[in-house]
Amino acid sequence: MKKLFAVLFAAILLCLALPLAASAAPTDITAKFADTAFKAKVYEAIGKTAPAKIYDTDVAGIEFLNIPGADIGGGLYDGTIQSLAGLEYFTGLKGLYCFGNKLTSLPALPVGLIDLYCYANQLTSLPALPAGLANLYCQDNRLTGLDVTGLTLSRIRCDKNNMKSQADVKGFTGAWDGVNFIFDPQNTTPPAKLTIWQWILKWIFFGWIWM
Repeated sequence: MKKLFAVLFAAILLCLALPLAASAAPTDITAKFADTAFKAKVYEAIGKTAPAKIYDTDVAGIEFLNIPGADIGGGLYDGTIQSLAGLEYFTGLKGLYCFGNKLTSLPALPVGLIDLYCYANQLTSLPALPAGLANLYCQDNRLTGLDVTGLTLSRIRCDKNNMKSQADVKGFTGAWDGVNFIFDPQNTTPPAKLTIWQWILKWIFFGWIWM
């Protein structure tokens, strides 16, 4: 009888231990980062080098991910990241700074995100924005609309896109002050050609200045 109880007790302990061991085992997510440029940045962020495996536990605690393209002047950047696939594993992320790349879309964003700096890309739309988002810089893209319904934003810049009017920013309840809340549609109208008399006056004026 004692032997039977011992076997039963050992079986119960084993059943309890198995779920704990399974939950503690990290998951290899290396293959989830299909974009090689993004994967290289992830290796930098977690302090590993390829071809080491990237685990979900490596990235879950990262709060700020700084992966911009380098500024080469004139408002231009040389970033090469085209996809942020794998971002869903950054469950603790608060700040995402991915401006100056070649992104055409963003994956689902972490629910705790506060800062999103995704300007100077090729984005045509944004995914659902987290409820706690405070700072949104999405200017210089190809957005045709934006939904910020329910958000309490401290700053938003959405100028230099393909939105034609402020009505294209749904749910915005602040005042476009040109400082913290900036809306300025992309100017796609080419400058008017000068008439012959305007050219003459321009030449006289600037010629007089430089004499």
